[in-house]
Amino acid sequence: MPSLQKPIYYQDQYIKEVSTKVLEIHGDKILLTDVIAIPPSNTEPGDKASINGVSVASLSKDKEKNLIWYQIESGDLKVGQQVNLSIDWEWRLNVMKLHTILHLIAGVYESVNADDNRPIAGTVKETYCELVFKEAVSNDKILEVVDKANRDIESGLEVKHRWDAAREGFRWTQVGNYEPIPDGGLHVKNIKEIGEIYYLGSFTKEGKTKIRFSYLPDGNNKTQENQKHIEDRGEKHSIRSDAGDLSNFELTRQFDAELENASANGSFDDLYLKYLSKTHGLLTQEIKALGKLLIEEKKELGPKLNALKTYIEESIEKARQDYTNAQITDSDIDLTIPYPPVKTGYLHPTTQVVRQMNEFFKYYGFSIGEGPEIETAEYNFRRLNLPEGHPATDLQDTLFVKEPDILLRTHTSSIEARILESYKPPIRVVIPGKVFRNETLNATNGSFFHHYQGVVVDKGITIQNLKWIMEKFHQYLFEDDNIELRFRYKYYPEVSPGMGVDVKCRFCNGSGCAVCKQRGWVEVLGCGMIHYNTLKMSGIDPEIYTGFAWGMGLDRLVMAKFGISDIRKLYGGLAYA
Repeated sequence: MPSLQKPIYYQDQYIKEVSTKVLEIHGDKILLTDVIAIPPSNTEPGDKASINGVSVASLSKDKEKNLIWYQIESGDLKVGQQVNLSIDWEWRLNVMKLHTILHLIAGVYESVNADDNRPIAGTVKETYCELVFKEAVSNDKILEVVDKANRDIESGLEVKHRWDAAREGFRWTQVGNYEPIPDGGLHVKNIKEIGEIYYLGSFTKEGKTKIRFSYLPDGNNKTQENQKHIEDRGEKHSIRSDAGDLSNFELTRQFDAELENASANGSFDDLYLKYLSKTHGLLTQEIKALGKLLIEEKKELGPKLNALKTYIEESIEKARQDYTNAQITDSDIDLTIPYPPVKTGYLHPTTQVVRQMNEFFKYYGFSIGEGPEIETAEYNFRRLNLPEGHPATDLQDTLFVKEPDILLRTHTSSIEARILESYKPPIRVVIPGKVFRNETLNATNGSFFHHYQGVVVDKGITIQNLKWIMEKFHQYLFEDDNIELRFRYKYYPEVSPGMGVDVKCRFCNGSGCAVCKQRGWVEVLGCGMIHYNTLKMSGIDPEIYTGFAWGMGLDRLVMAKFGISDIRKLYGGLAYA
């Protein structure tokens, strides 16, 4: 079923504000109709946003229902209220530029290098982006790639997106003619918006090389002002270049001693704050002091301080993990706890459609019925006004278990007969299920298929009620308010008058093809007003009550909805050309 929300940021990432409506409120979490602010992911920081001028505390995504929630003090907001949702455009543009740099650098690298050392991961931080390579990359190689990327920026390559038809919600992003990469994040439309890429540095860990990039603010040459801007960016990150021996720093020796103490008592948070807190951290103060130095001194000392920062972060994390592991004993491990099952596979297309149809008809007050697949001739034929000797009871159509009374049901109308006998009006019931007939297997027919029966009995029911519910149902199923149906008179013994309902062929749009047998229309169901005799045999007074019934071949609807041209693909387990 379609999502309640419209992910507008997928359509246009340059929309900065939208008027939208409050769908739900749960405490401090709000669900809106239109979404322009993207939540954070493992590879990209989320948007900063506000609702009616009040900043959103955080964004979160319900992956199962594909919904995005905003966390904010709800105040006087009410369900159904119209509100303004806006994003911090400067923040978004920064993320878009950094994310696009990842794709551009990856594309350029693969185009100028024939080796197997390819980017294997990418991450966008607040002020820089990072590519991870499975092997070390030389500085000369990186500078060559950055130079080529900056020439591409001057040429103004477009950034294009393509949705994968085979995988719902899966998007490919492509810069210029470079190889497309699977990605659903934020990007600029034209790489000229980046300005100029700047190489911040790289370091190698566990055999993998992390390379970090940023951009000059205005795309100018590296003037002293822009150089300072980039260095200020670099001071905020853990950038290791050829920094030399960290033991030259007195701060390193002091940290190593205090790390040993923290490893004994687990006070890692206190140690982190002492060296790296944003205001009073010992190393933070050293980094801030770089601004008072000359450019040459910054170039010499800056990489070493950033390397020390990385060393401190990684050392604390490793020591924390070792400390945690040391606390675990055999008594702490419960081997009876089941491992979360891995979600694999998908519901069969027929099952998906049946569930959608059930939801639709339950909304309009219908119950869901079921009954035996092995039936008697009484309920399969006689109670439906099909007398003995009718062509539909012939062996060419019916599969008998024991002649002449026990058979595999040929339609779920047999359950309709049982319901009409067992319940008093008003009645609204739909009955999905498998049915069986002696049919030759081809692209549109099979000996076993699915049927979807519906029955309504009440006072004052007319054929207009039948046509209305059929039109509403097909509009819902195909998500198309303009779907074309054709009602034509057709004889069915259990109804009078009877109608056949055709839908314009979804494969040829009515021009004629193999699926519709060159007719332009595909018959999807038979229906009509329940026959006087059928009501009477069921103990319902036809002078007081009227009703309608329909029965549809479910498989043909599934084929039309999912674009499946051969019914054998649904159940044969083979791929047909």
